[in-house]
Amino acid sequence: MPGKMTQDEVNAFLDSRPGWIALTTMSADGFPHSVPIGYFRVGGDIYIGCRAGTQKLKNIDRNPKVSLMLEAGSTMQDIKGVCIQGEADVILDPARQLPLLRGVHAPPRHSRRSAPGGGSAGLGLHPHRAQEGNLLGLREGLAMNIVDRADESYFQAWRAFGRCAAGGAVRESSGLLCVSSGLPVAFMNLAFVTRPLSAPEDQIASAMAFFDSRREPFIVRIREGLDRASEAACERLGMPYSDTVPGMASTSMSVPAPPAGLDIRLVDSGPALHDFRAVISAGYGIPLAMVEAFVTADLTRAPEVESYVGYLNGLPAASSTLVFGGRVAGIHNVATVPELRKRGLGEAMTWHCIGRGLTCGCDIAALQSSEMGQPIYERMGFRTVSPYRTFHRPGV
Repeated sequence: MPGKMTQDEVNAFLDSRPGWIALTTMSADGFPHSVPIGYFRVGGDIYIGCRAGTQKLKNIDRNPKVSLMLEAGSTMQDIKGVCIQGEADVILDPARQLPLLRGVHAPPRHSRRSAPGGGSAGLGLHPHRAQEGNLLGLREGLAMNIVDRADESYFQAWRAFGRCAAGGAVRESSGLLCVSSGLPVAFMNLAFVTRPLSAPEDQIASAMAFFDSRREPFIVRIREGLDRASEAACERLGMPYSDTVPGMASTSMSVPAPPAGLDIRLVDSGPALHDFRAVISAGYGIPLAMVEAFVTADLTRAPEVESYVGYLNGLPAASSTLVFGGRVAGIHNVATVPELRKRGLGEAMTWHCIGRGLTCGCDIAALQSSEMGQPIYERMGFRTVSPYRTFHRPGV
């Protein structure tokens, strides 16, 4: 077992982000309540937090004494970790949250954020004891729980996609986000339950009316365990469960070099946009006309979105899209043309998004995986944090 770490070694260990810090609070029944939390270090501080109203904040309101633990390694020879005990303060004042949200990293190239997202809360942790590494003092901080952050990244991306699609529309109210692409394809028109609904059957029915008025098939997605009443409402309204999409996240932000001969370029307009659409069409097997209606020039100008084309020996071969928000690198549209698969191009396009997110201050990456892609993303360090249950209308 390695000896006690120095302060510099502790800082380097934290900056390596070997995983998520585990925050433990005490429940009302006296049992510990532990959750994984994303984090980032700024000088002598670590910033963490969550959404307002969560169980961990209720626990802290009753008892501010908490602990944090970060560990890495798989054998007695290389295992190491840091454990901190202290007291936490809840930060609800937006004036105190905003500087933390902006952070110390350069913002994304289009960042215009002027206020924190609604429903957020920060945790200020003041340590009493630190073991195995004398972890630096923890002071006021803010970041969202990693599951909530991955959720919001997913929703933010689809808001942008719906807003920029040629025939798209976005409607959001009271925990229900409806995104229409304007296309007659169910998986491109989504109703997201973003929090437990107050009137699930009425609200799901309103989503059905919205999409029916647009003559579009659609699906409902609900994070597993978020709102069982809404799941039951879908079933009663004739929308049975069909499948689960793995929502995955990673704090592994060390980016390898791309394969030899792969040139990754930012999509702005003109030839690059044409090539990006062609790769998406071939990679996903979607008619080009549909891709052109969904991936518009407006999307390339969206402040929170960047898309990329990977050229292999001068030919368009792979694609990816990065959506910035809440220090999360949201990754979408990863595709490779069929004749160039199994060369690591999709993985390289994903790493490119992670690297770009890292330079802009992101501390986690999030994506929704296909069954084929899941083993690849797991090898890259992604883990399923938000399984999204899908409900559909048969025959529509």
